[in-house]
Amino acid sequence: MTSVSARSRKDLAPLTEGGILSTLRSTLPKRNGFVSPNTAELLSEARQFGVTSRRKFRHLLLRHRRQLIADDRAALSEAPYVSSIREERGAAYVAEMQRKQRCFAWEALVRNAFELEFGDAYDAFARKRDAL
Repeated sequence: MTSVSARSRKDLAPLTEGGILSTLRSTLPKRNGFVSPNTAELLSEARQFGVTSRRKFRHLLLRHRRQLIADDRAALSEAPYVSSIREERGAAYVAEMQRKQRCFAWEALVRNAFELEFGDAYDAFARKRDAL
């Protein structure tokens, strides 16, 4: 009789809000977890694009992890973006972002991963979601 490893049991489990949060903690930089993500929304979006298990979600994040981190760091050097954040949140907030070397929260990183994975289909979905 073969026993199933704990990782396999987790991987086979359906994706849940708790599974999303647990996966974010284990796959993405801790410094980007400065705001609690809307796991209900992320779960709904993941399911719409066929990401229904913890394994699929974890693999999607790991497949795009380097690009997500690079994009997060690159945003800190984009003057127009930083200026808009400074106007919206203030100079102290921007200084903290730069000091901690993080720009996007986990929720934004997940959505960026969805965009990298699903391309135009996710972009069209996001435009409709945000009423743009």
